[in-house]
Amino acid sequence: VTTQYIDDNYGNFMNWQQLQDMQLYGGEIGNHSHSHAHLIRHQQTETEEQWQLRITNEIKLAESILKQNIGSPIKAFAYPYGEYSKAIKTILKQRGYFGIGQQSGAVSQHSDLQAIPRFPMATGFDELSAFAMKVRVKDLPVTILSPEDGIVTNNDIIPVLKLRLEEGEYQQASFSCYASLQGAIHLDWQDNNRVVTVRANEMIKSGRTKYNCTAASKTEKDVYYWFSFLWMKTEINGSWYLE
Repeated sequence: VTTQYIDDNYGNFMNWQQLQDMQLYGGEIGNHSHSHAHLIRHQQTETEEQWQLRITNEIKLAESILKQNIGSPIKAFAYPYGEYSKAIKTILKQRGYFGIGQQSGAVSQHSDLQAIPRFPMATGFDELSAFAMKVRVKDLPVTILSPEDGIVTNNDIIPVLKLRLEEGEYQQASFSCYASLQGAIHLDWQDNNRVVTVRANEMIKSGRTKYNCTAASKTEKDVYYWFSFLWMKTEINGSWYLE
């Protein structure tokens, strides 16, 4: 829940009474910041320390308002716009939160608990055939070797993702990765085919772009293992993209 939206009576949002009713019937309410700001962005002239304090206060203020209105919010934080960085993940972990992104995928013991993936099921992503595929998906067991997060400020490079594939019940020969609007992208295997670098075929656009990697199950028909990584790229002049 973005608490400012409720307090300011934004349209098409539940009010506190409705959220309390949901909770009575087993619904769980979590933190989505107070103002729904782009948390990864530093304000002009803002120091790193000032930025960390502002982001921490966004989380703490929403947490306080949630406790006042519903009593016991869960310790789960959904990143506004799905955007996060290494520093934000650290802030969440220090406050005892799980973090939930917008990169697609399933959850398992391999998942980063400050960057839990999820599949969209909203308009445009709600076909029954796609739903059936998504609920069968399993978490592709990989370790991210680099980068530390998906923020891209150098507009002259194609960002490279380096992964180590862990053992699992997937067909490594079927492992493929795709970039938004580009289809299948380049893979470079190393270390006896246990480490792979993933690179788009061409420059990614400013804004949010995903590298999605999949591999078919060894034993289950129409079941795929899935991993997604989110890039957030600034404009050519260094400014942040508009929504």
